[in-house]
Amino acid sequence: LAKVKKFISLLAICIIFVANLALADVTIIQFVEVGPLNHNKNGIVEILENNNIPYKYYNAQGQATLAKQIINKVMSEDDNLIVTITTPVTLLAISSRTKASQPIVFSAVSQPFGAKVIKKDDYLENHITGATDHPPIDKTVELIDEVFKPKKIGFLYCNSEPNSIESLRELKRITHGKY
Repeated sequence: LAKVKKFISLLAICIIFVANLALADVTIIQFVEVGPLNHNKNGIVEILENNNIPYKYYNAQGQATLAKQIINKVMSEDDNLIVTITTPVTLLAISSRTKASQPIVFSAVSQPFGAKVIKKDDYLENHITGATDHPPIDKTVELIDEVFKPKKIGFLYCNSEPNSIESLRELKRITHGKY
């Protein structure tokens, strides 16, 4: 819980900073309602409300088509700050921006570099920032080895999500083919 609060606090600082620079509305777009993502949204909303920053909230209910419609609507309204929750919504928002200067603050993007949400050499110029929820794969493997001493490790991933594929690559790199 302490890590979640630190994460939300860091993200909130980014949002408040950008919102104050933009002096305008904030739009929060969430891909699907699930516990950890709802915690992100609730923390962001609480900080915005406590600082009297106006916002709108949309949820795509896990539907890519609805997410695209929401993003198109938001982009046509010319809101100054877009806050995205999850990789799919973040990628849609970036690809749908009408102005490259439109700021996006992302949350719950596990592999922002691997998913090409941001690039290591130009993320400042792209007006994109945020916080990752990348799991500590190396520490997880250490714990699994220590506690279970397994012969094999399974890893669930989605081959259509770049962050998922990048996490699998990291697992393979860390385990050196041990499993």
